[in-house]
Amino acid sequence: MFCRVLVTAAKIKSAPPQLVLFRSYAPRITPREYEKYGYMNPEKILVWKAARATSAAPVFFESFHGLADGAIFCNNPCLTLLTEFFRLQKIERHKNIVSHCVRKK
Repeated sequence: MFCRVLVTAAKIKSAPPQLVLFRSYAPRITPREYEKYGYMNPEKILVWKAARATSAAPVFFESFHGLADGAIFCNNPCLTLLTEFFRLQKIERHKNIVSHCVRKK
């Protein structure tokens, strides 16, 4: 078993900028879903390229192939991570997590 890592970058050459997600894992989804959600094959992503793209803060470094620091577009990617989590899991299995987080007072 390995640690799943998700790193953000921003595609700044498009208007509006788009969030790009570099993943260390391949979700078990159909090829059609890969295209729909913009997934890239993690086996073809080099770690140094993902690191270079996500660290390209405009004040310090030039963009890398049109990609820059993910914080430009998504400074706190918690919602992105939760979206990813629930997309890859069956929500029914995790009702306890949701109800625990959204308790009524």
